[in-house]
Amino acid sequence: MGGYLVMDRMLCLAAGSVAGGFARWLLSDFMIAPGSKLPWGTLVVNLSGCLLMGILHGLGENSSIMSVRGRMLLLVGFCGAFTTFSTWMLESSVLMDKGASRTALAYILVSVILGFAFLRAGAFLQGLRPFQTRPSRKSGDLRYSQPFSGRACTGSCLSLRYF
Repeated sequence: MGGYLVMDRMLCLAAGSVAGGFARWLLSDFMIAPGSKLPWGTLVVNLSGCLLMGILHGLGENSSIMSVRGRMLLLVGFCGAFTTFSTWMLESSVLMDKGASRTALAYILVSVILGFAFLRAGAFLQGLRPFQTRPSRKSGDLRYSQPFSGRACTGSCLSLRYF
């Protein structure tokens, strides 16, 4: 593959990633529900990312509408930065389509269980003591603060702080 083609795909990936990252931040911020314990922003981003990934993957697989550059821009770049959850679901779906339903189910379960365990272990190793969550000023609100704005963050913040 020539240097021009690699650079072209890298630029598509970069542009899509920037757009997907901003879209995630804006949608998550828009979906903040004061007083809610559920991280609505993250849920909406993950579910809408899965819908978008399914539509775009279908376009790429079932027609000649989407070029390699389009896949890099939209699937890998935009959806990848918007939510990796959609990529995980697509990979699981592809496994099922190939007749590997048990492998797909194992992939889903292992990802959820070990992902949660590794997150907790990493937080514990860094001294965040996730096993002793401290509620915010509002009783029962276990969300974390969003740097720069002081508003609650529902999952798209780059810096998580317990308070």
